[in-house]
Amino acid sequence: MGVRRRLQDLHRFKTIATVLSKQGFGMLVDKTTSGSHGLHAKPQIRLRKAFEELGGAFVKLGQLLALRPDLLPAKYCEEFEKLQEHAKPISFQEVKKVLQEEFSRPLATMFSKIESKPLAVGSVAQVHQATLTNGKQVVIKVLKPKVIEEFEEDIDLISFFAARIKKFVPSDVIDPERIVDEFKKYTKRELDFSFELASCQEFSKLDIIMQTPRPFKELSTKKVLVLEFLEGIPLSKKSYGSWPKDIRREVAKHIALSMMKQVFVHGIFHADPHPGNILVKKNYRLALIDFGIVGTVDTKTKVTLTIILHALLNKDVKLLSRSLLRLGISKEQVNKDELEFDLKETLGPYYDAKLSEIKISSLFSQSISVARKHHLQVPEKFVLLGKAIATTESVCHLVDPQFQFVSVARPFLKSHLPRLISSKFVLSQAKEEILDYGELIINMPKDIQRLIKIKEDDHKSLSQLQGSIVHLEKEFLFLQKEFMAGLFGVILIIISLLINQGDPVFLGLSLPSTTLFFLGIVFVLSLIRLRRN
Repeated sequence: MGVRRRLQDLHRFKTIATVLSKQGFGMLVDKTTSGSHGLHAKPQIRLRKAFEELGGAFVKLGQLLALRPDLLPAKYCEEFEKLQEHAKPISFQEVKKVLQEEFSRPLATMFSKIESKPLAVGSVAQVHQATLTNGKQVVIKVLKPKVIEEFEEDIDLISFFAARIKKFVPSDVIDPERIVDEFKKYTKRELDFSFELASCQEFSKLDIIMQTPRPFKELSTKKVLVLEFLEGIPLSKKSYGSWPKDIRREVAKHIALSMMKQVFVHGIFHADPHPGNILVKKNYRLALIDFGIVGTVDTKTKVTLTIILHALLNKDVKLLSRSLLRLGISKEQVNKDELEFDLKETLGPYYDAKLSEIKISSLFSQSISVARKHHLQVPEKFVLLGKAIATTESVCHLVDPQFQFVSVARPFLKSHLPRLISSKFVLSQAKEEILDYGELIINMPKDIQRLIKIKEDDHKSLSQLQGSIVHLEKEFLFLQKEFMAGLFGVILIIISLLINQGDPVFLGLSLPSTTLFFLGIVFVLSLIRLRRN
């Protein structure tokens, strides 16, 4: 088996090497040749064509990278969005064989009929319509035979080429090893339908304006997913150009509002809401399908994301800079002034733009580009969210070219912000921080006592002792300052909510309450921000 696998790897390697060399990337195979002579197309176009020709895992890799502008320059992400799968269907006999292997009982006891012609064919799975024995219409998503082995083979080879790329491309441009790690995680979810089943179960309980298919857990396995059949036509195949203007405007509004509700109300969102994943039902009602890529955000991250979106819409560079620093991870010290300057330069053209001229997708992508320049690793959930909003915005514009996503986002955030940054949330976050600081105070005497016991003749240990004491001193000073600021902030917020009387001027609060509330928020944010030495 080992020899056979090595022979398969060698054959696939030759195929990949041939395709890459043909598209001008021969240096990834043989460092003595560039293989790009006579090729005039841009490298991102040639790479996209190579991925399409190689198919399988390479198409999936490109589709993942299209969603991750934090991992790859924007021009490559934009090109990879054009990737098309040219997957061949498997025979109906092969489909039935997979189903029979996955279920311990005869198929006739579950399905009265399974359509032999597939509804959809992808590189990983194939979808067929079927009828349950109780007459319920469903769709069956079946993992193709041998696809797991084929993907594992391709991932091994992709890892090899990633190591080669690392020698030719500076690490501040792309991080090949991180890309491969992300792809492995993505592939694991793609090849195990239990992840998608869990997402479908979660979405079926939520009110997100658009209908979602109900999953059948008892008929689903890691290789088979059975979902409720939703009758409708994909938006990508619908001639929405002939719809009345008011209908187009309402459909676009519903799509935008659905995304906002998913993110800022429920904390779980469809990360790839392209036109093919949106069904148009009777009376222009909408349905959302294919939950292979889903993003989640916790309450704490939702607040930061809300602040970032608020900063983008209001062109507040200082607030955006601080929020990106709070959200991102950096292996080195970030120059805050330079980050703020680059954000101001990048977002400068939007300063004088009208509301109708602002594209949230551009604001997100450009902010991520600046973060990458300063070596900030933005969390995947933020990048997925940015891409999902960008996709949603483009779909809304397809349906209604006059539609303004910000016209929905701004009032939604204004009405939702008071509920999101509630006194309960602020108090819970303050409690977490106070407990952390309390633990630091309790353990500090023991830590110092342990350090003092180090032998004086051990110079290395003494050096560690000095460094540890300096660190503890900094922690203690930080504790005093941040604890008092946070506690004072919580008190201000509570007072603002208690005295809220009179005409509301902002977010449902009166003028005195608004003033105290935002003063409190300033103090509390200084407490709950990530500590940096």
